Amino acid sequence: MVTRALPPAWLRNDALTAAILAVLGAGMVGLLSAAGLEMFEFPLWRQMLGASLLAVPLVWRRRYPITAALGTTALYIVLPYTLGIDLYASQVVLFLAFYSIGAWSAQRGWALIVRITISAVMAVWLVSSMFGGFG
Repeated sequence: MVTRALPPAWLRNDALTAAILAVLGAGMVGLLSAAGLEMFEFPLWRQMLGASLLAVPLVWRRRYPITAALGTTALYIVLPYTLGIDLYASQVVLFLAFYSIGAWSAQRGWALIVRITISAVMAVWLVSSMFGGFG
């Protein structure tokens, strides 16, 4: 198993990336609300909180890429039903977490299994949400 060396200041950079995406997500919720295009019936503060929480696992995306991606995916599925999220910056968060598995995981076999599992779970969730009236 070949381990890819973490770059200097990786934690600071990933925390900064997560913070920027959290602010962008919360900002998108605010902009959509101001435009009268709210996607969820939760109070604005809850939607902003949900959009911000979604980015938290990205703080560890290089050190624990599989865990970060699984956490992001779980939040992406749960948050729309509990707090709300934005539907724009959240896509970037989800894809960055997914990308990080391939870019940073030294466990190539597990990385493949996790990516296939995430893709299958997301497909089932999207189809069931489509028929269940998501949004």
